[in-house]
Amino acid sequence: MLLPCLNPCGYEQDVRENPDGKDLNREFNVPHPAAEICFVHPILQQHFDLVIDLHDDRDSHGYYLYQSVDAGAEAVGRQIVDRVRNVTSINVNSEIEGGAAGRGVIDGPCNPDRLAWWPLAAYAQIHGVKRVLTLEAPGRHSIEVRVQAHLAAIEAAIEYCTRLDCK
Repeated sequence: MLLPCLNPCGYEQDVRENPDGKDLNREFNVPHPAAEICFVHPILQQHFDLVIDLHDDRDSHGYYLYQSVDAGAEAVGRQIVDRVRNVTSINVNSEIEGGAAGRGVIDGPCNPDRLAWWPLAAYAQIHGVKRVLTLEAPGRHSIEVRVQAHLAAIEAAIEYCTRLDCK
């Protein structure tokens, strides 16, 4: 299942917020979420072994990802970063966005009980998704490079998941 661009106005204006000023990736556990989130909620309540959420980070100098992995699932983040390295630089900082990182990977799982707001990853994980990947392309790079990096990451994730018999 593919849900392209959940925030088209934000994408067109190069901002995180929707037209109502809401950061959609902070809306997954609020009592009255934005319409875009109401659209996504029932979809994420279906059974998925893998959810990939594509983002850009305009402050990052390189590609990185968050991986929220269920205790019984294998991680795929390192394989993705190795593939993306052929397209663009990797953010190898030991801390990214306030989280401990290793070679461009921030390991989860999300702990929704500790979060004031839930991103898509937390909501998906609460609803039984085994692997949630939030892929962050460096927003400072051209759109062509960001797209190629995301495509490389998606291919790596699908290939890895196929070897594990994910659905």
